[in-house]
Amino acid sequence: MSRKRNNFLVVLLSFAEKPYPRNVQKYYSIGFVVKYVLKELSHYLNATFQSSLCTDELQLDSLSRNIRMIVISKYNLLDNYARTEPLLTSDFLWFVPKANQISNMNVFTKVFNYDVWIATIVVFICVWLMWFLIISRNGGFTFDKLCVSFLNVWSLTICGNVVSQLPRSLALRIILLFYLIYAMQMQFAFTSDMSTVLTTPRYDFQIRNLDELADSQLPIYTLPLMKTMFFSENNTDRKLYTKLQNSIHGVTAYEIRETLITGVSTVRLQLPFDHYFTTTFNTFLSRMVESGILEKHTNDIYHQCLVRVMKVPAMAQDDELTLKHVTFIFAFLGFGLFTGCVVFCLELVLHKYL
Repeated sequence: MSRKRNNFLVVLLSFAEKPYPRNVQKYYSIGFVVKYVLKELSHYLNATFQSSLCTDELQLDSLSRNIRMIVISKYNLLDNYARTEPLLTSDFLWFVPKANQISNMNVFTKVFNYDVWIATIVVFICVWLMWFLIISRNGGFTFDKLCVSFLNVWSLTICGNVVSQLPRSLALRIILLFYLIYAMQMQFAFTSDMSTVLTTPRYDFQIRNLDELADSQLPIYTLPLMKTMFFSENNTDRKLYTKLQNSIHGVTAYEIRETLITGVSTVRLQLPFDHYFTTTFNTFLSRMVESGILEKHTNDIYHQCLVRVMKVPAMAQDDELTLKHVTFIFAFLGFGLFTGCVVFCLELVLHKYL
């Protein structure tokens, strides 16, 4: 182990073409971790720590001219420099569009798959038509018998009994029809697991893995450097890799990280080969990692960032069935009542003038 030194200066030089905005500075976690490690290293060596941000290359050259450089830089320097132990290791992540929550008006269409709804409707229509053919065998085919057959099958399906008498007015028949549908939905909502379905938020399709992301044909934005590092191969054997490669666009404003294709992300310091400081620095880093101090500090930084950028969710309420959960049912009944009123007005007009 190297000796601790007095009057030793540890300088952290950061370079950016322009200063980071305030909101970006708060969440630049890699810089925080590196700065923390170098501060602790300064205490370990009885040294003085300084930090400076350079916004142009002339300023960087002026400050670094008389300094032994240990850099965090682009990947193309890796062949020319030795590397320390990792300061920070984390998985790469993809950021995908958030699924939209399904409105309460459409939740009934998501309870079952469409094939279940289609099969149920087909069976109901077949039984209804068979019932109509049987009761019309002797008396002929009439619209009244068609309606009677429908309501009989509906009542038999829902209530277990048969409607004995059908209103003669077409308006009342329409109102009765919509009311039966409304009653069926309300019965399901209050006497079955439908209440759980209605009170549980449902969402549209959400991308959950790389295959779904590649098939979605969404543009993928990342730093040009990341695209060059991990997606520059012309390999047609890996279909997933090729799909992602064709979808990736290099931009400077966003960064997308991922584990499966690129492996984990590591942050290291680069030193000249056979540098005298390498052993001391790696020993210090090993102690920081093995003791858990570095991991604890990194987690604290991430937690602080999440608290700043994420809203605290409201306290979850009990899964009680409220009016907004059954909006569709009342809207459906309202449409039926409106239709019945229109038909009733038409019946009055036709009866008066014809």
